[in-house]
Amino acid sequence: MYMASSVFDFEKKEIVFTLVVLFTIFVVSFTQMRIGQAKTRDAQRKGDIELVSRAINAYLRDNNELPKATEDGKIISCGRKALEECIWGESDIVDPLNVVYLKHIPVDPQAYMGKKYVYVPDLVNKKYKIYATLEIDCGNNVQCNYYVEN
Repeated sequence: MYMASSVFDFEKKEIVFTLVVLFTIFVVSFTQMRIGQAKTRDAQRKGDIELVSRAINAYLRDNNELPKATEDGKIISCGRKALEECIWGESDIVDPLNVVYLKHIPVDPQAYMGKKYVYVPDLVNKKYKIYATLEIDCGNNVQCNYYVEN
């Protein structure tokens, strides 16, 4: 007489092997997903500071000097007559004549974790760097700071 097989007909070794394979697939997939998310955020950071850089360069061309900066790396070129410090993610970069160079300065995708972009002009306001901290190592466990400069 033929008996229908069921899930319980597997031997213990086969079940353990199947569970180990499924767990391994899960761990590898989860790790790759996390790396992909970090790479996406890093690409956004690079794009964000390139965008701010283009606005700052246009400001420099029009005004023959760069916006000033606070000690903690915020741009001073917002609000009335461009005399207020800009809030990353909220403010617009404007010049003293209220010409808008960038609507809503971007903010780091992990600002809620304390990550931020930092704007640093030189002492004569002709050159600058805008920094972002990347998540992906550059190699040999070296964490990269990425920056754009004029």
